[in-house]
Amino acid sequence: MKRRNRQSPFSLFSFQDIITGLCGILVLFVLIMVVDLVMRRDMASAPSVPAIVPDDPKASEASLLAEIETLEREIAAIRETLATRRIANAGGVSVERKDEADRDMSEKERRIAALVSRADALRTRLEKARDANAKSKRELLKMESTKRNLEAGLAEMNNRNGVTLIPERGNLKSPVYIVLGRGEVEIHRPLDSGAGPVRATQRDVAETVSSVLSPIDSETHTVVLLVRPSGAADMMPLADLVKSMGFACGRDPLEEDVDVAFGAASGGLQ
Repeated sequence: MKRRNRQSPFSLFSFQDIITGLCGILVLFVLIMVVDLVMRRDMASAPSVPAIVPDDPKASEASLLAEIETLEREIAAIRETLATRRIANAGGVSVERKDEADRDMSEKERRIAALVSRADALRTRLEKARDANAKSKRELLKMESTKRNLEAGLAEMNNRNGVTLIPERGNLKSPVYIVLGRGEVEIHRPLDSGAGPVRATQRDVAETVSSVLSPIDSETHTVVLLVRPSGAADMMPLADLVKSMGFACGRDPLEEDVDVAFGAASGGLQ
């Protein structure tokens, strides 16, 4: 005789899994919505604070001072309101009114803290702006002083009406310059010697030139005559004297009213 199978041909185990998973998803979704609502409520009740913008180098001290004064007035007004609320709460009020007043005062205190922080940040920017302005003024004064010095130098050069001669790099011989004209002879000894110029009148020109050139080596030095119109008559006799002492002699014209200065040698023998 066959035994009857008492097991049910259907199983609800998979259906229970589906129901359990769906319930878990619904619970999680409800929790997310609750958290989102709480965050939105906190953001809506938070005090609005002016945004702190990056430092603007062009912001003037006057604008920063005006904004700081505005914040200080607002802080003073909120503190006065808080004092009034505290006095009112000291009297007999209902529990609901007292809770509402406490929440309002808490928000105002947070608002005061935010405004104080903003005012401190503005004061820091104000100090930086003042330092930057002071530095700009110092640099401007320095630039103006440099400009005045350059203008004075240019004016002096224009009034001087002079030229500066610098020996050309690569010369084998160091030059000795002799300036003729204006009733005198001016002998500029070798620049590498460090000695100053020697002046002589036209009557003593031969003696003075001979005494100056005698200790100078003609193999390493040459003589250049710079001749003004007033000294043209003395040019040939002086050139003959220089050549007789063994020096190579060159000649260059020079305007009567032009002063001559000599720069350091850029080449040649030292």
